Amino acid sequence: MFENVGGKIKAVALAFFWLGCIGGALGGLVTAAEVDGFEGLLSFVIITAISVFLSWLSSLLLYGFGELIESSSFTASEMEKLNEKTKSAPPPSVQTSSAPVSHFYSASEKNVKVCKNCGAKNDKSSSKCRLCDASL
Repeated sequence: MFENVGGKIKAVALAFFWLGCIGGALGGLVTAAEVDGFEGLLSFVIITAISVFLSWLSSLLLYGFGELIESSSFTASEMEKLNEKTKSAPPPSVQTSSAPVSHFYSASEKNVKVCKNCGAKNDKSSSKCRLCDASL
């Protein structure tokens, strides 16, 4: 019952559109039969045009809602597939670089205090490490 809800809503939207068009044309014919001459033809055209437009507008909104549900369902299924792939995939290897990290230096540099806890470079006037908050 709840399988392919978006497709079912879109099918109902198309059915409403065609029923509205047919009903509008029949209403226009009934009105044209009651009125003679050019006025009858004009009333048929106006009633049919208005009913087709209103049927199109209402079914467009309903069809769009069905499309939104289909897209959401597709996105959810793709996310589940992606989650399954990431759960079963091995963790990525850690790449290490030989270049020094910008805030880790030796104590031989001028105006720098190096934290004994984490090795981060700090200003010489600092009393606590800016990264790990340890006393310098």
